Amino acid sequence: MRKLAVAVWLGLSSIVAAGPATADGPIVVAPLAPGEVLLEVNAVGIVSTPATAATITVEVAANREAEADALRSASEAVQQVRSAARAAAVAEGDIEAADVETAIRGADAYGYNVIIEPNAVSEMVLDGYGSSTITVRVRDVAVVPELQRRFAQIPDVASTTVEYLLEDETAARRAARADALARARSDAEAYAAGLNMRVARVLRVTERADFTSAVFGNGRMDGELRALMQPRRTARIQTFALVGVDYALAPR
Repeated sequence: MRKLAVAVWLGLSSIVAAGPATADGPIVVAPLAPGEVLLEVNAVGIVSTPATAATITVEVAANREAEADALRSASEAVQQVRSAARAAAVAEGDIEAADVETAIRGADAYGYNVIIEPNAVSEMVLDGYGSSTITVRVRDVAVVPELQRRFAQIPDVASTTVEYLLEDETAARRAARADALARARSDAEAYAAGLNMRVARVLRVTERADFTSAVFGNGRMDGELRALMQPRRTARIQTFALVGVDYALAPR
């Protein structure tokens, strides 16, 4: 989770840094006419789009009296996961399984499970433990619920998690930018009305907006950011755009 949060933060930060390079020195915008007021607005646009793919992560964990039995059981579970995925038309190249790892596991005096070296001397009651992680890339999201059900029925499958994906976000990002611009204009109109002024013209548009004020000063984005920092567990993907727009307000 921590790695995912960092990845999302870096992705958000990259938007702040996006945009064409400019020469050193202050940015110059069109001069204001007499009586005009500069208004700087940051806005976040968000659109929801159906996912086009998904990744299912399957965790296998087998406990047996002997380490060899745990290895065999975990390996069989991995093969059953592979077979179930192929039966759902998942290509072999979209199935990746880590090698099965084994260890000796026992319970300490407090009842906690611990992993110890196979040749360690211990008074614990020991058993064999085998584990593996299988990653299944699904190109048809409609089959995800059925695959989850099949995986859950396989002995020694401990858990399955799904992360939905949007393979091409070009159109979604375009729509998010349009939404952000519309929200910026709406905010500008509201500010102008409060000042008994009107929006005269746009002076500047940038994606290098003030990230902190746009995100954490925006009640709508606060909740959306929390969602973006979580794995995508639903079949609809949220795509966002952060823009800054400078307006000239003029007297009515």
